[in-house]
Amino acid sequence: MPENTQQELAGLLHVDPNVRLASIKALRNSEEVQTVEPIMKIAVQDPVAYIRSEAVETLVSLNDGQVVGALAAILENDEKAYVRWKAAEALGRIRSTEASEPLLRALSDPDPNIVWKAAEALGYRRETLAVDSLIGLLSHADMYVREKAAEALGHIGDHRAVEPLRSVVDDQETVYSLDHQRFRRAAAAAIERLGA
Repeated sequence: MPENTQQELAGLLHVDPNVRLASIKALRNSEEVQTVEPIMKIAVQDPVAYIRSEAVETLVSLNDGQVVGALAAILENDEKAYVRWKAAEALGRIRSTEASEPLLRALSDPDPNIVWKAAEALGYRRETLAVDSLIGLLSHADMYVREKAAEALGHIGDHRAVEPLRSVVDDQETVYSLDHQRFRRAAAAAIERLGA
């Protein structure tokens, strides 16, 4: 292991949060397998939420299949919503097929920001297992969740979504609501993507 990598790994244990943060950022492009475990530990356990968030970003850059479990734990358990949000985004970018399961669970999270980020990530992954759940989110109370669910369905490309999306576009009851107009546009764009 190169000496600078050893120094950065030692920096992850430093009492000063600025040193830990600098070490995490320095390890972001590391190709050393030994860096994954200590960064996962920081992502799950560091007392500073921003450092946990940066560690999540570093885990994505390492793109190692073993980081999925740590990201799933963060998504389900971190006390800060923005760290959980970052974990959902990260799982959308990880190549491992195991990354979809925690995202599917996050679709029922009580925080709508986590739900829409999970929907977006599943769309990015083109996860067909999410289609039924995403169709269900088209009637979610939060407008942004509905919009992201429609966009995700368009990205996934499963034709089971066409009729539910068409129902959104054809809904005339809320035609004057600006939020609903955005939702209708997202649904119309998804239908177009589906070639229907």
